[in-house]
Amino acid sequence: MTSPAASPLHDDPSGPFPSLPQILRISRGLVHAMFIVLFFIAVVTDPQWPALFLGAWYCLVCVQRRVYPPGVRWAWWAVLAALWAWCVALSSQYLWLLFPIVIYAMGVGRCWWSRLVAAAASWAVVLIPATTPAQVIGPAIGTVVAILGFGAYEALRREAEYYSDLARRLQATQHQLIRAETEAAREAERSRWSREVHDTLAQGFNSIVLFAQAEQAQPGTQAQRIEAIARENLKQARALVQGKIRTSKLEELARGAGDHGVEVTISGEAPQELQEPIERIVREALNNVVKHSGATHAQVTITPWPEAVSVDIHDNGRGWDGSEGTGITGMRARVAEVGGRFSIESTDGTTVSAYIPRRAHD
Repeated sequence: MTSPAASPLHDDPSGPFPSLPQILRISRGLVHAMFIVLFFIAVVTDPQWPALFLGAWYCLVCVQRRVYPPGVRWAWWAVLAALWAWCVALSSQYLWLLFPIVIYAMGVGRCWWSRLVAAAASWAVVLIPATTPAQVIGPAIGTVVAILGFGAYEALRREAEYYSDLARRLQATQHQLIRAETEAAREAERSRWSREVHDTLAQGFNSIVLFAQAEQAQPGTQAQRIEAIARENLKQARALVQGKIRTSKLEELARGAGDHGVEVTISGEAPQELQEPIERIVREALNNVVKHSGATHAQVTITPWPEAVSVDIHDNGRGWDGSEGTGITGMRARVAEVGGRFSIESTDGTTVSAYIPRRAHD
């Protein structure tokens, strides 16, 4: 038998378009029906006992849908052709079986020349009993028609296989995209939680550590501050678990920095629709001032524009060393998320600048 890639008797039924596999199945059925009808007519008209072997062999080899290697297929076809030639030698009534046998022969080989050889060998059998031109011309025309029909069948089969393969590749690509999107969503969520924890709980814990160290140096002086920060951290943790964004007034952030020895001056007010991103940027910038700059003063300037709001945090510390830790990376990511611009300058201290468009929160 022929393989799915080479035989007219097999096709890939997994194509995305049901009509093509259905047409292929109908075509196979028509070939088998043609053989049965012509075989029945020949047997009724002129019964020959070798025809029993021919019919049995055709049913055994051609009707079943098992797949065999090329060498086995050629052997099966050779036996079929020999039995048919035997019947033709005994009676010309079996000549008309040429058409389904040629179609089957065309599907034996994997390349055009092997199919041509098989078809030529099948047609050559016709010449055995030929005594008139009509006995040659008639089967010859039928052979051409059979070859053209097989060509149409092959075109449909290749189209069905092409679309089936295309559907499988598209499905695989879709699965890859889904996995990539899922992975990207997980990474985005992880990054968001990382920034939320860093901007809220981590900064509170850092303050608790600093005040606890001061408490060890001067017992009884920082206990209330530690308790207040711990309570605020608890509120922030509950807000995060509930999916709520808990913002702080800029004045509260200024007082928090003042507790660490940094005087903060605030100029301007954050618009209501941009309060959350501005508060997060100012919080992180002041946290960096307290932890890294050694500054004694910081200036927060909020300037509204028709299309955006600019935020500048300047301190009189030692300046920025060029490295980007979690805090700066988080600020840069937050500003990028709302379509803004972020920059850091280190001249006479450090200046953190963010430009946030209003349309991002319309």
